[in-house]
Amino acid sequence: MFYNILLYSGYFYMMKNFDQDALFATGALLAVHGVMDLQEQSYKDVDEGMFGIDTRARENTSSLGSRLELEIKRLEEDRKRLKRRRDIEDRNYKRRPIEDDRRQLRRDRRQLEDDLRQLEGDRRQFEDDWRRLQDDSDRVVVQARADIDHLLRLAQTEIGERAEALQRHAMEVADALTKRVLESLSGPCGT
Repeated sequence: MFYNILLYSGYFYMMKNFDQDALFATGALLAVHGVMDLQEQSYKDVDEGMFGIDTRARENTSSLGSRLELEIKRLEEDRKRLKRRRDIEDRNYKRRPIEDDRRQLRRDRRQLEDDLRQLEGDRRQFEDDWRRLQDDSDRVVVQARADIDHLLRLAQTEIGERAEALQRHAMEVADALTKRVLESLSGPCGT
């Protein structure tokens, strides 16, 4: 403001008197005024630049803070998700031996059921074989009894025939002996 008053005063004085010193002083004042304007503009630019930098810094800081908060939230969610997954895996790991035992028991039960079915089939086969053996045994016994009866009848017949033959032979021998005895008794001495 002071330099502007001096500048205008010198300018009017120069226009009125056309003094060389006044012209030089006016030029100097113009130069100083220009320098002062430049300096003031520089200060304004610096202030605006600093304000812009500060504003951008605050904006960047705010944006960075927001991003950091979002990242922290995301990391917290990831941590919770990982913790839930780890808890599930821990529970599954603790249940795994029980599930393995259950699967083994189911396999053993199926194996036992297969063995029982096999044994049932073997039992039915044994019963069928036993019935066949009993039938065969009954047939053998019946046949044996029939054979024994037949042999007994044959033996009785043969024994009877032999007995009759022996009886006839004995009677013949007895008759022959009787004749000889009688002949010997009725010999010359007996006559």
